[in-house]
Amino acid sequence: MRMPGSVKRRTLRAYAVFTFLVALWTPINVAYGQQSSQGKTEKNFLWSVERGKSTMYLLGSIHLLPTELIALDEAIEAGYSDSKIIAFETNIDGLSDPAFEAKVTSLGLLPAGQTLEQHVSKQTYALLQQKVGELGLQVEIFNQFKPWLCALTLTSMELQRLGFNPNYGIDRFFFDRAKQDGKDIRFLETIDDQLGLFTEMNGQEEDSFLAKVLQDLGTMRVKVIDMINAWKSGDSNKLASMVKMEFEGYPEVYAKMLVERNQKWVKQIEDLSKQNGHTLVVVGAAHLVGDDSILELLKRKGFEVEQR
Repeated sequence: MRMPGSVKRRTLRAYAVFTFLVALWTPINVAYGQQSSQGKTEKNFLWSVERGKSTMYLLGSIHLLPTELIALDEAIEAGYSDSKIIAFETNIDGLSDPAFEAKVTSLGLLPAGQTLEQHVSKQTYALLQQKVGELGLQVEIFNQFKPWLCALTLTSMELQRLGFNPNYGIDRFFFDRAKQDGKDIRFLETIDDQLGLFTEMNGQEEDSFLAKVLQDLGTMRVKVIDMINAWKSGDSNKLASMVKMEFEGYPEVYAKMLVERNQKWVKQIEDLSKQNGHTLVVVGAAHLVGDDSILELLKRKGFEVEQR
């Protein structure tokens, strides 16, 4: 069975937004607009990190936004302009490479003769039938999808339906700008590393992942807006509490998605601090908040950290 063209396009685009799911794992019970984003922002989701004569900047990213960035606070602009090296989680352009798209399709579809219904619980499949029906789709078009790919595809479809666009993400904005300006661009992990976060899930994790995404489809807009508002106001404590709620009850997923990656990345970030010239590191905002964050790990290594 071939994947319908419209679903295939959305499936492949899911990889431009999939890291955003890190902060959407469980519900956020915060009303839309509760964080104020009016007036001048006192703080940004930007930190300067210093040790000795070395200075770096770490910027938390929201991977997709409803509108294109027009202007940024002068502190963020200065951090970018001051930096010779710009480091990102991964090569964003690589997510749309045809070879990678082929790999996604190969790894994300079930072998012939198997169906999604055979790989999830009865409760999860019943919820899937309900939710795709509400979207005006037939559950059969997902029959060959592995649970993790089904979850990513539905998330991508819903976010795009709500008007959120990965082309407007903060990391995308700086990635394109750094290429245009001839900056030295570095990556903390490969796109295959990121893909492995999902392909290496066991059966129970996949079932839970799909079930949670299905449960959250109806409140996704509220959660995304809350995160954007926390980012705009530089409210790292608020975002930390949101992330904590997201992963409550899923310690293994929290460790895999955030803790282990932060530990790997901080070693590379420390190496970048030894390079000539300043560096701006752009990563998902969830990686910069909480006790296990990159910032806390850098503090333990003797770096002085200041929010700008």
